[in-house]
Amino acid sequence: MNVYKEQVVMPDLNIPIRAYIHDEKNGALLPVFHEHIEFEIVYILNGKIDFHINNQVISLRKEEIIIINPAVPHAVTHPGKDTRYLLLQFKLSDIFDTAGVSDFKYLSAFILGKNRDFSVMNEENAPCAGDFKQALLSIVQEYSKKKTAYEIVVKSLLYRMMGILFRSHIITPTDIGSFDNIRELEKIHEALRYIEKNYHKPVNLAELCEISNYEYHYFCRLFRQSTGKTFVQYLNFIRIHAAQRLILTTGHSITDIAAQTGYVNFSYFNRVFKAQFGQPPSLYRKNAHKNIL
Repeated sequence: MNVYKEQVVMPDLNIPIRAYIHDEKNGALLPVFHEHIEFEIVYILNGKIDFHINNQVISLRKEEIIIINPAVPHAVTHPGKDTRYLLLQFKLSDIFDTAGVSDFKYLSAFILGKNRDFSVMNEENAPCAGDFKQALLSIVQEYSKKKTAYEIVVKSLLYRMMGILFRSHIITPTDIGSFDNIRELEKIHEALRYIEKNYHKPVNLAELCEISNYEYHYFCRLFRQSTGKTFVQYLNFIRIHAAQRLILTTGHSITDIAAQTGYVNFSYFNRVFKAQFGQPPSLYRKNAHKNIL
Protein backbone atom coordinates (compact mmCIF):
# COMPACT_ATOMS: atom_id res chain seq x y z
CA MET A 1 0.00 0.00 0.00
CA ASN A 2 1.38 3.39 -1.01
CA VAL A 3 1.02 5.94 1.76
CA TYR A 4 1.35 9.67 1.11
CA LYS A 5 3.26 11.53 3.85
CA GLU A 6 1.19 14.66 4.38
CA GLN A 7 2.78 17.91 5.54
CA VAL A 8 0.37 19.60 7.90
CA VAL A 9 1.15 23.30 7.84
CA MET A 10 0.22 25.13 11.04
CA PRO A 11 -0.97 28.63 10.05
CA ASP A 12 -0.48 30.14 13.52
CA LEU A 13 2.92 29.51 15.12
CA ASN A 14 1.76 31.06 18.42
CA ILE A 15 -0.39 27.97 18.97
CA PRO A 16 0.66 25.22 16.52
CA ILE A 17 -2.67 23.59 15.74
CA ARG A 18 -4.93 23.36 12.71
CA ALA A 19 -8.61 23.77 13.54
CA TYR A 20 -11.64 24.58 11.40
CA ILE A 21 -15.19 23.57 10.54
CA HIS A 22 -15.41 22.14 7.05
CA ASP A 23 -17.96 22.97 4.41
CA GLU A 24 -17.84 22.74 0.61
CA LYS A 25 -15.83 25.98 0.44
CA ASN A 26 -13.18 24.78 2.83
CA GLY A 27 -10.88 21.93 1.76
CA ALA A 28 -11.57 18.23 2.24
CA LEU A 29 -10.22 15.16 3.99
CA LEU A 30 -7.85 13.18 1.76
CA PRO A 31 -9.37 10.20 -0.08
CA VAL A 32 -5.94 8.55 -0.54
CA PHE A 33 -4.05 6.73 2.21
CA HIS A 34 -1.87 9.25 4.01
CA GLU A 35 -0.19 9.77 7.35
CA HIS A 36 1.19 12.69 9.32
CA ILE A 37 2.95 13.25 12.63
CA GLU A 38 0.02 15.11 14.17
CA PHE A 39 -2.96 13.80 16.10
CA GLU A 40 -6.16 14.17 14.14
CA ILE A 41 -9.62 14.57 15.66
CA VAL A 42 -12.71 14.69 13.45
CA TYR A 43 -16.15 15.53 14.85
CA ILE A 44 -19.07 14.87 12.52
CA LEU A 45 -21.51 17.77 12.71
CA ASN A 46 -23.79 16.51 9.95
CA GLY A 47 -23.87 13.63 7.46
CA LYS A 48 -21.52 10.64 7.37
CA ILE A 49 -17.85 9.87 6.64
CA ASP A 50 -16.19 6.46 6.18
CA PHE A 51 -12.62 6.21 7.51
CA HIS A 52 -10.34 3.42 6.22
CA ILE A 53 -7.77 2.35 8.83
CA ASN A 54 -5.96 -1.01 9.21
CA ASN A 55 -8.17 -2.79 6.67
CA GLN A 56 -11.23 -1.60 8.58
CA VAL A 57 -13.98 0.75 7.49
CA ILE A 58 -15.18 2.93 10.34
CA SER A 59 -18.45 4.65 9.50
CA LEU A 60 -18.93 7.84 11.49
CA ARG A 61 -22.30 9.52 11.65
CA LYS A 62 -23.59 12.78 13.08
CA GLU A 63 -22.34 13.56 16.63
CA GLU A 64 -19.56 10.92 16.54
CA ILE A 65 -15.85 11.61 16.90
CA ILE A 66 -12.73 9.78 15.74
CA ILE A 67 -9.26 10.30 17.22
CA ILE A 68 -6.42 9.11 14.97
CA ASN A 69 -2.89 8.74 16.38
CA PRO A 70 0.23 10.11 14.65
CA ALA A 71 1.76 8.12 11.78
CA VAL A 72 -1.34 5.94 11.29
CA PRO A 73 -2.19 5.55 7.57
CA HIS A 74 -5.81 6.46 6.89
CA ALA A 75 -8.12 7.54 4.10
CA VAL A 76 -11.74 8.62 3.77
CA THR A 77 -14.59 7.91 1.45
CA HIS A 78 -15.78 11.20 -0.02
CA PRO A 79 -18.50 12.60 2.19
CA GLY A 80 -21.81 13.78 0.75
CA LYS A 81 -22.55 17.43 0.02
CA ASP A 82 -24.50 17.84 3.24
CA THR A 83 -21.59 16.59 5.37
CA ARG A 84 -20.02 19.05 7.80
CA TYR A 85 -17.27 18.23 10.24
CA LEU A 86 -14.82 19.82 12.64
CA LEU A 87 -11.12 19.02 12.13
CA LEU A 88 -8.42 19.47 14.77
CA GLN A 89 -4.76 18.52 14.20
CA PHE A 90 -1.88 19.08 16.61
CA LYS A 91 1.38 17.64 17.97
CA LEU A 92 1.40 17.07 21.72
CA SER A 93 5.16 17.56 21.85
CA ASP A 94 4.68 21.14 20.57
CA ILE A 95 1.61 22.03 22.62
CA PHE A 96 2.73 20.58 25.96
CA ASP A 97 6.46 21.23 25.75
CA THR A 98 6.51 22.68 29.29
CA ALA A 99 4.46 19.95 30.96
CA GLY A 100 5.45 19.05 34.51
CA VAL A 101 6.00 15.57 35.90
CA SER A 102 2.38 15.21 37.02
CA ASP A 103 1.24 15.89 33.44
CA PHE A 104 4.05 13.97 31.78
CA LYS A 105 3.01 10.64 33.27
CA TYR A 106 -0.20 10.95 31.25
CA LEU A 107 1.16 12.66 28.15
CA SER A 108 4.32 10.62 27.47
CA ALA A 109 2.46 7.77 25.80
CA PHE A 110 0.61 10.19 23.53
CA ILE A 111 3.66 12.20 22.55
CA LEU A 112 5.35 9.08 21.25
CA GLY A 113 2.27 7.34 19.85
CA LYS A 114 2.11 4.31 22.14
CA ASN A 115 -1.67 3.95 22.41
CA ARG A 116 -4.05 2.32 19.91
CA ASP A 117 -4.15 3.56 16.32
CA PHE A 118 -7.55 5.20 16.66
CA SER A 119 -10.50 5.59 19.01
CA VAL A 120 -14.15 6.36 18.31
CA MET A 121 -16.11 8.44 20.78
CA ASN A 122 -19.88 8.81 21.05
CA GLU A 123 -22.59 9.25 23.69
CA GLU A 124 -22.77 5.47 24.27
CA ASN A 125 -19.12 4.78 25.14
CA ALA A 126 -18.32 8.17 26.69
CA PRO A 127 -20.81 9.90 29.02
CA CYS A 128 -18.62 13.03 28.82
CA ALA A 129 -18.76 13.16 25.00
CA GLY A 130 -20.87 16.32 25.16
CA ASP A 131 -18.16 18.12 27.15
CA PHE A 132 -15.53 16.92 24.66
CA LYS A 133 -17.55 18.27 21.71
CA GLN A 134 -18.01 21.61 23.44
CA ALA A 135 -14.27 21.85 24.02
CA LEU A 136 -13.66 21.18 20.31
CA LEU A 137 -16.13 23.87 19.27
CA SER A 138 -14.58 26.31 21.74
CA ILE A 139 -11.09 25.63 20.33
CA VAL A 140 -12.25 26.48 16.82
CA GLN A 141 -13.92 29.64 18.08
CA GLU A 142 -10.87 30.78 20.07
CA TYR A 143 -8.53 29.90 17.21
CA SER A 144 -10.53 31.85 14.63
CA LYS A 145 -11.26 34.98 16.73
CA LYS A 146 -7.82 35.20 18.38
CA LYS A 147 -8.86 37.35 21.31
CA THR A 148 -6.38 38.24 24.06
CA ALA A 149 -4.74 35.14 25.61
CA TYR A 150 -6.39 32.79 23.10
CA GLU A 151 -3.24 30.64 23.16
CA ILE A 152 -3.65 29.94 26.87
CA VAL A 153 -7.35 29.22 26.47
CA VAL A 154 -6.75 26.78 23.59
CA LYS A 155 -4.07 24.94 25.57
CA SER A 156 -6.36 24.68 28.60
CA LEU A 157 -9.14 23.27 26.39
CA LEU A 158 -6.73 20.66 25.01
CA TYR A 159 -5.87 19.66 28.58
CA ARG A 160 -9.58 19.36 29.34
CA MET A 161 -10.05 17.11 26.32
CA MET A 162 -7.21 14.85 27.45
CA GLY A 163 -8.75 14.57 30.91
CA ILE A 164 -12.12 13.62 29.41
CA LEU A 165 -10.47 10.86 27.34
CA PHE A 166 -8.90 9.37 30.47
CA ARG A 167 -12.01 9.61 32.61
CA SER A 168 -14.16 8.09 29.87
CA HIS A 169 -11.60 5.22 29.52
CA ILE A 170 -11.26 5.98 25.81
CA ILE A 171 -7.56 6.19 26.60
CA THR A 172 -5.83 4.42 29.48
CA PRO A 173 -2.54 5.57 31.03
CA THR A 174 -0.87 2.18 30.58
CA ASP A 175 2.61 3.49 31.31
CA ILE A 176 1.95 4.85 34.80
CA GLY A 177 2.14 1.46 36.48
CA SER A 178 5.38 0.55 34.75
CA PHE A 179 7.44 2.84 36.99
CA ASP A 180 8.56 1.65 40.40
CA ASN A 181 8.00 5.06 41.93
CA ILE A 182 7.37 8.68 41.05
CA ARG A 183 11.05 9.47 41.62
CA GLU A 184 12.03 7.42 38.58
CA LEU A 185 9.52 9.34 36.52
CA GLU A 186 10.88 12.65 37.79
CA LYS A 187 14.45 11.64 36.86
CA ILE A 188 13.47 10.65 33.33
CA HIS A 189 11.48 13.85 32.91
CA GLU A 190 14.51 15.83 34.09
CA ALA A 191 16.65 14.08 31.46
CA LEU A 192 14.10 14.82 28.72
CA ARG A 193 13.98 18.49 29.68
CA TYR A 194 17.79 18.60 29.55
CA ILE A 195 17.71 17.20 26.01
CA GLU A 196 15.05 19.71 24.95
CA LYS A 197 17.09 22.64 26.31
CA ASN A 198 20.47 21.48 24.97
CA TYR A 199 19.70 19.56 21.76
CA HIS A 200 21.63 22.16 19.72
CA LYS A 201 24.81 21.18 21.60
CA PRO A 202 26.62 17.83 21.79
CA VAL A 203 24.56 15.68 24.19
CA ASN A 204 25.57 12.20 25.29
CA LEU A 205 24.27 9.44 27.51
CA ALA A 206 26.99 9.91 30.09
CA GLU A 207 25.68 13.41 30.85
CA LEU A 208 22.13 12.12 31.28
CA CYS A 209 23.26 9.28 33.55
CA GLU A 210 25.11 11.82 35.69
CA ILE A 211 22.06 14.13 35.83
CA SER A 212 19.75 11.29 36.86
CA ASN A 213 22.34 9.60 39.07
CA TYR A 214 21.55 6.23 37.47
CA GLU A 215 23.88 3.51 36.19
CA TYR A 216 24.21 3.45 32.39
CA HIS A 217 22.27 0.27 31.59
CA TYR A 218 19.56 0.95 34.15
CA PHE A 219 19.07 4.46 32.79
CA CYS A 220 18.85 3.17 29.19
CA ARG A 221 16.13 0.70 30.22
CA LEU A 222 14.13 3.37 32.05
CA PHE A 223 14.54 5.84 29.19
CA ARG A 224 13.22 3.41 26.60
CA GLN A 225 10.45 2.26 28.94
CA SER A 226 9.20 5.83 29.37
CA THR A 227 9.58 7.11 25.81
CA GLY A 228 9.43 4.06 23.56
CA LYS A 229 12.68 5.26 21.97
CA THR A 230 16.40 4.88 22.52
CA PHE A 231 18.41 7.96 23.52
CA VAL A 232 19.62 8.50 19.94
CA GLN A 233 16.11 8.10 18.52
CA TYR A 234 14.68 10.59 21.00
CA LEU A 235 17.50 13.10 20.44
CA ASN A 236 16.87 12.93 16.69
CA PHE A 237 13.13 13.27 17.34
CA ILE A 238 13.71 16.57 19.19
CA ARG A 239 16.36 17.89 16.81
CA ILE A 240 14.57 17.12 13.57
CA HIS A 241 11.33 18.75 14.72
CA ALA A 242 13.26 21.83 15.81
CA ALA A 243 14.80 21.86 12.33
CA GLN A 244 11.33 21.52 10.79
CA ARG A 245 10.13 24.62 12.66
CA LEU A 246 13.16 26.64 11.51
CA ILE A 247 12.70 25.49 7.90
CA LEU A 248 9.08 26.67 7.96
CA THR A 249 9.55 29.92 9.88
CA THR A 250 12.97 31.33 8.89
CA GLY A 251 14.96 32.03 5.77
CA HIS A 252 18.09 30.37 7.13
CA SER A 253 19.91 28.00 4.81
CA ILE A 254 19.35 24.29 5.30
CA THR A 255 23.03 23.86 6.15
CA ASP A 256 22.80 26.51 8.88
CA ILE A 257 19.62 24.95 10.28
CA ALA A 258 21.31 21.56 10.50
CA ALA A 259 24.16 23.11 12.50
CA GLN A 260 21.77 25.13 14.70
CA THR A 261 19.91 21.96 15.69
CA GLY A 262 22.98 19.97 16.68
CA TYR A 263 23.84 18.09 13.49
CA VAL A 264 27.53 18.15 12.59
CA ASN A 265 27.11 15.78 9.64
CA PHE A 266 24.91 17.33 6.95
CA SER A 267 24.39 14.03 5.08
CA TYR A 268 23.17 12.39 8.28
CA PHE A 269 20.81 15.33 8.89
CA ASN A 270 19.36 14.89 5.40
CA ARG A 271 18.83 11.15 5.96
CA VAL A 272 17.11 11.67 9.31
CA PHE A 273 14.89 14.44 7.93
CA LYS A 274 13.84 12.43 4.89
CA ALA A 275 13.09 9.37 7.05
CA GLN A 276 10.82 11.51 9.27
CA PHE A 277 9.07 13.68 6.68
CA GLY A 278 9.33 11.65 3.47
CA GLN A 279 11.39 14.19 1.51
CA PRO A 280 14.67 16.13 1.76
CA PRO A 281 14.56 19.38 3.76
CA SER A 282 14.97 21.65 0.72
CA LEU A 283 12.02 20.04 -1.07
CA TYR A 284 10.00 20.08 2.18
CA ARG A 285 10.48 23.86 2.46
CA LYS A 286 9.57 24.40 -1.20
CA ASN A 287 6.37 22.34 -0.94
CA ALA A 288 5.37 23.92 2.38
CA HIS A 289 5.66 27.41 0.87
CA LYS A 290 3.48 26.30 -2.05
CA ASN A 291 0.82 25.09 0.39
CA ILE A 292 0.84 28.39 2.28
CA LEU A 293 0.53 30.37 -0.95
